[in-house]
Amino acid sequence: MSEIELENTSEKLRYRLFFLGEGDNDIEVIEVSDLDFEIVKRHLKCGKNIFISGIN
Repeated sequence: MSEIELENTSEKLRYRLFFLGEGDNDIEVIEVSDLDFEIVKRHLKCGKNIFISGIN
């Protein structure tokens, strides 16, 4: 894949972040176009587990 094709693909790629807490209902899902690791760090400090999925 050429660099231009890769850039076009990355523009369309979005991410779904799943923040999982202790309880069965303690799940937060956020869809973003850019990964903001400050959000990830904040949730980790709160003791949440994180799963990140790419979507397009």
